[in-house]
Amino acid sequence: KTLFVARIPRATTELTLWRKFEHYGLIKHIRQVHDRKGHPRGYAFIEYYRERDLQHAYKHGDGLKVGGRRVVVDIERGRLGEGWTPQRLRGPQQVQQPLPMLLGRTAAATDVAAKPLPGS
Repeated sequence: KTLFVARIPRATTELTLWRKFEHYGLIKHIRQVHDRKGHPRGYAFIEYYRERDLQHAYKHGDGLKVGGRRVVVDIERGRLGEGWTPQRLRGPQQVQQPLPMLLGRTAAATDVAAKPLPGS
């Protein structure tokens, strides 16, 4: 029942977020993330009491203006999986292979290059 909110201006307080997002339902808790120096990092987690309030905030809160900036919302998915470990604690990391198109080659050129030359 937790909503992830990103692109929050640094001057925004938890009270401001509370006032903006309480229209979607009863809020249980807001956690605005700060760096080690105590400065806001630009994102927060808003926990609702009811699932339907979370869904309502997810559906209508994306693009909402907070502090003159449009925020992006999503449903928190990180801690939902069983046995989940954050990346900073060496949780699962996915390595993405670059697409041949991004390397300046087309897929067809890559396929041709992978075939052995006749007479080799």
